[in-house]
Amino acid sequence: MCVDDNYIYVGERSNSINKYTHEGKLGQVFGGSGQGPGEFSNLTNLAIREDLVFALDRYLFINVFDNQGAFVQKITLQASSPATRMAVDESMNVYLSTPGLSEPIGVYDLNGNFLRGFGTWLGEHTEPIQRSEENARFLSFNRSGNLVSLSAGSATIEIYSPEGKLLRQRKLAYDPTFIAFTKKVENFFRENPKRLKDSTFQLAHDATLINDKLLFRHVGDDKTSNNLFIIDVSGDQIGEGVNYKIKGRDGGSITCRFIAAHGSTLFVYDSARNLILKYKLPPELIGRGS
Repeated sequence: MCVDDNYIYVGERSNSINKYTHEGKLGQVFGGSGQGPGEFSNLTNLAIREDLVFALDRYLFINVFDNQGAFVQKITLQASSPATRMAVDESMNVYLSTPGLSEPIGVYDLNGNFLRGFGTWLGEHTEPIQRSEENARFLSFNRSGNLVSLSAGSATIEIYSPEGKLLRQRKLAYDPTFIAFTKKVENFFRENPKRLKDSTFQLAHDATLINDKLLFRHVGDDKTSNNLFIIDVSGDQIGEGVNYKIKGRDGGSITCRFIAAHGSTLFVYDSARNLILKYKLPPELIGRGS
């Protein structure tokens, strides 16, 4: 899911992209399964830059649409490993998480040419856990133009210059209950490695940026996924974080699947009800700014 000034774009399991207004009215539906222009085999991630919607197929191509859903171009990537997350810089270069490579972040131009790679593997787990967790990496640019990366499996935030220089790195700590829970999951997959490839479990599955605050949802000590961790990532700094729990309209727990932000508004895709919920976050959590 991603958001611009007027619309919410949601990638569906059907390989289509649904476009909604901020009020939830469905507009265009574009994309779809297939091999033709604007179609996908495995739609994986969305990003927006200058009214263009970049839609990543896990199997190494990107379809680009305008914000009305019209197909613009297909970018075939010169990469050898499936890609999982994506960010686009001001020069329209694409930054991809490619976990099968020795450098987990690769940069490509709009012709799909590989420009450079950078980053290191940070997970503390042994194979096959490490690579599966690390490929949930979140990528986005803060307002200083630096690349913010969240490495899900090792719960580590990194800030890079656009050229790939590591500026700051911080490993986050979870409470003992959470660590015990994740160790249980890790042990399960170590004992049942064939189940790993079919699993969608991630420790910090999705994230978004608001006013240089990184928000990511993680599984909490009550085993739900409506816990948000909010931390400042302005410039090349990584500040202190705060936990924030989001609730449904009835005050009860929700099952948070994907999150995206625009302005001071957080959009949450609630997989349990197949709804998009909208929250106004208070300035003391996210700060003020454009």
